[in-house]
Amino acid sequence: MKTVLRMTGKLLLGLLGLLVLAIIVLKLITDNQYREWINGAVSNATDREFSIDKLELDFGTTLRAKAEGVSLANAAWSEAPEALAARSLEAEIRLPALFKGLADITAVGEGLELSVESGPNGESNWQLGSAQQPEPVTEETDSSGGLPIRPFIRRLALLDSEITSAVGPSTLPRKLTIGEFAVTTPQTDTLVQLDAALDEYPLSMDGNLGPLDQVLDQVSAPLTLNASLADITLGINGQWGPLMPAPDLAAQVNLAAPSVSDILAMAGIQIADPGALDVSAELLSDDGQLALQSVETSVGGELVDLSATGGITNVNALEGIDFNVLVDTDTLHRLVTHFGVELPGELPALATVEAHVHGGIEVLSVSDIEIQVGDEGLSAEVTGGIKDAVGLKGVSAQ
Repeated sequence: MKTVLRMTGKLLLGLLGLLVLAIIVLKLITDNQYREWINGAVSNATDREFSIDKLELDFGTTLRAKAEGVSLANAAWSEAPEALAARSLEAEIRLPALFKGLADITAVGEGLELSVESGPNGESNWQLGSAQQPEPVTEETDSSGGLPIRPFIRRLALLDSEITSAVGPSTLPRKLTIGEFAVTTPQTDTLVQLDAALDEYPLSMDGNLGPLDQVLDQVSAPLTLNASLADITLGINGQWGPLMPAPDLAAQVNLAAPSVSDILAMAGIQIADPGALDVSAELLSDDGQLALQSVETSVGGELVDLSATGGITNVNALEGIDFNVLVDTDTLHRLVTHFGVELPGELPALATVEAHVHGGIEVLSVSDIEIQVGDEGLSAEVTGGIKDAVGLKGVSAQ
């Protein structure tokens, strides 16, 4: 037994000596030399000019790197000179935590400007290096154990930054201006906070992700996220985890907006406002397959009331769509003309439409259609269905 302890002690001392020797050797190389090596390596790998103006490295119990004046040239076809620019990028990892199986990480980016574009042929400005596509790799799922080293996010932050996106040569750019985005773990739970703006619309988010280092591969934990974009609010509350080898999730989702037209206006679509929107649903994930259950959607205003209840069994593939839809109005003529349709005469006031929408993205059917139109001295009813609503095939009516 003493021999085993003696050999173990010598082995540990030897490893410690090698670590100290490696740190000494690393410190003998100047930060400027590391900067030149990194600039050259990244430029060669990306086929783009990459540069760091100033680099600071610290090798000790905490590995720390800080780069200032970081830039990566944009694609040749882009009018913007840089795909990426940052005033400073800083990261550190605490080595003692590795012995506990944790990668204790802190990373902060400040003054970052990121451009995401697509060229005239649809190529991305982030298509770096050789255009040759790598061979597909078949991943094997291993559910026998957790991660050997789990990430512990002490602080991950992005400050005073902008992300500009322009997908398609004729698309107007969208700009995400970030005052502060932070993911922190002050004790055990990981917290997220966002203070930003999407174009001219204020955007905020806060939430609790639970003990994220354990949620990844070990436990299930409470999940809370609350976000708002202008007057649109989104709330997610439930349980999530483990996320590996396939994510598990069970959460209640609530979305509310005072105006449907305001939501569509953010996407560049202009329509007359049909009213307020309210959506509630259960979002589930079992072995990576997302599903929406108990979906209740309502749009209500002065001119029309719309409701849809149902769910989607496979959100990933948009299959298993099953909804019952009801549209009701007592101002049919005003409703139609409200959307810019010119009519030669007056329509009846009352109208009700009921339908069952089901199928998938390939074949979406509408069955059990019932349309009732009425007014004083007039009543009309139409029943029918559409076998393929996407291709408008198999339409029948009575």
